[in-house]
Amino acid sequence: MGYDDERRVDPNIEVDDSLDFSSRKDATITIKDIVLRQIKMMGDICSKELTGSYWEKKPVKMSDGVFMIEIYHEDLKEAYCNCVDFIIDLVYPEANATLKGEIEAHETIVENIEDTPKRLVEKKKIFRKMNIFFNKSGYFNMDKRQRVVSL
Repeated sequence: MGYDDERRVDPNIEVDDSLDFSSRKDATITIKDIVLRQIKMMGDICSKELTGSYWEKKPVKMSDGVFMIEIYHEDLKEAYCNCVDFIIDLVYPEANATLKGEIEAHETIVENIEDTPKRLVEKKKIFRKMNIFFNKSGYFNMDKRQRVVSL
């Protein structure tokens, strides 16, 4: 039995997505919804100090004595860069020729940068250009039928 045979899905098994993002079963999630969620995540990342990854050691008192636990803190600069890359992947098919050219030039520049702080600067530049595209194209404008309000 090869790799492909093991990965086949049994047609009799029903898969239910436990991550239901809507209150209505007939609601759909668009690429624009995903882009907005990603931008919100970037806002959450940017509300903190953009630190590199590190391990923190903390003493924990237990009945047998004191033990050290290690907690990993992710690289928030890298997380920001990854968010921008994901948004680029989502928006590229709908981008105009100007933005596509900017993205391709950006990717050429970034592929040779290994230093995260320098890559972060370039990611911020392309994200600003994408925001100009969003604004000028009315990317997030929706008619009343598409608007979803949550309180």
